[in-house]
Amino acid sequence: MEATEKITLASRALEQGKGILRFAPTWVPRSFCVPGRRIKLHPDDYYVLGGERGGIDERWFFFDYAGKKTAR
Repeated sequence: MEATEKITLASRALEQGKGILRFAPTWVPRSFCVPGRRIKLHPDDYYVLGGERGGIDERWFFFDYAGKKTAR
């Protein structure tokens, strides 16, 4: 993506959000960390994506806007 496309995308997102840039949470499993406690997850949610992927250890945010597909 070119720099001008990024600027246009950001401007459109700010307009759509009326000055607020909206981010959506996504949960990240790690097989080598103690899951959930630091980010205060309920114990039932520690391994929600499956034990083979690891426990949920981090919360990331990604930008998404209407009409644009994003990889998750």
